[in-house]
Amino acid sequence: MGYSRNKFKEYIEKWDQLIDKTVDLFLRLNTNQAEIVATVLFTEKELANNGNVSERDVLHKVMKWKQKRRPPISEIEVAETIRNLGILEWFSIKPSPDLLDDEF
Repeated sequence: MGYSRNKFKEYIEKWDQLIDKTVDLFLRLNTNQAEIVATVLFTEKELANNGNVSERDVLHKVMKWKQKRRPPISEIEVAETIRNLGILEWFSIKPSPDLLDDEF
């Protein structure tokens, strides 16, 4: 372990704050929540490569991707995750004012 840590010390130090932030986030989650967070983060990054992206865009893409998941993923839980990750500054996307409306 010591050898690996020393070998990659400069890389670890470079990413230290992000590593700490990621560990802090995932320690607070159960397995289902971690899956949703990981999917939302991946989806946002994928969509952001194509330009301006909104919370609603991320929601639709996640729900489409997970449509065959059993048990089904909760759309409101995904919407809340998107909103919360934005608040925690995991990404910066265009807000969708109707994201958490009672339409779910």
